[in-house]
Amino acid sequence: MKIIKKRHLHSLLAVLLLICSMTACANTPAKVEIPEISGVNACNYIAWNEMDCSDGYLALYSEQLLGTTLTVYDADGRVARISNASQSFRLCGTDLFYIKSDRLMRQNLPDGYTMEIAREAASFVVHKDKLYYCTIPVYNDAADAYVNRVCQYDRNTDTHRTLYENVQQVFVHRNQLYIVDMEDRLLLCHESGQTEPVLQLDPDVRPYEVFPQGDHLLMLDMVQNLVFISMETGKTERLSIVENAGANDRAYLICDETQIFFSYHATRTNGSIVTDIESENNGVWQINAETKEVRKISDTYFHSLYLCDGILWGVSDGEISRIAVPSGGTGALV
Repeated sequence: MKIIKKRHLHSLLAVLLLICSMTACANTPAKVEIPEISGVNACNYIAWNEMDCSDGYLALYSEQLLGTTLTVYDADGRVARISNASQSFRLCGTDLFYIKSDRLMRQNLPDGYTMEIAREAASFVVHKDKLYYCTIPVYNDAADAYVNRVCQYDRNTDTHRTLYENVQQVFVHRNQLYIVDMEDRLLLCHESGQTEPVLQLDPDVRPYEVFPQGDHLLMLDMVQNLVFISMETGKTERLSIVENAGANDRAYLICDETQIFFSYHATRTNGSIVTDIESENNGVWQINAETKEVRKISDTYFHSLYLCDGILWGVSDGEISRIAVPSGGTGALV
């Protein structure tokens, strides 16, 4: 076995750090064009997001060889740069909320003041003047299972309280808070903390996320079919977006009250090895929520989509592109 001498190891680490630094700089522009955003689409925060905009700020998540970076810009350049933050983050006015090392944090962007809100946090949503965060599951001997909680943090009073246990998703729809528990029940959560059953879900793949879209919930099944679930009756309808999709293919879903978009990349699986492959189906697809008509609007695959004010952006390798709808094509923003 070849032994690497200590001085050679130090040289190798120095080279790796230089490469990572160069990669980070290449993917982190000094000045960006910030989209003008006037509304909020809560669906942007259901799956792991890589972009957010609010009040003249742009937050962009990127990955490097030795970690991740969450960079926040204003119109003049970089405002804040946070290493090893997760993809659960949200801009709210001049505040940035994010999770790092399982800690839910708040940073005021103008003055840089940072405070810890909670520990053992896995994800969170913002609703009105409160944050709702799901804790990391912990094994419970009595229940013989892993148990987590959704907790409410009041930004005005700086207080916490537990709302519900055994939760897999929390989301906001039409200015109301919903919970999906470990029994696959959709619950409406009132500001008092009381919950009201809405419907029983029957997923055929786990883990999963549901996306509210009008009077329906949307989710992807095992082979990337789009499943429409009526929030009133629970009736389901499946729509095949691309032909011959597989369970390991890469797919990202985003929607708002009127639009649905799907970013897709085909893969090939050989044992435990999954590789990307070329396919005429790779790219971004638009789905008409009423007619179920499907059409391709871009040949470029994006591993994150951001939809707000009826405008669609795609994020790939730390760069943002505005996706023209419905004519197709992309125009780079950064």
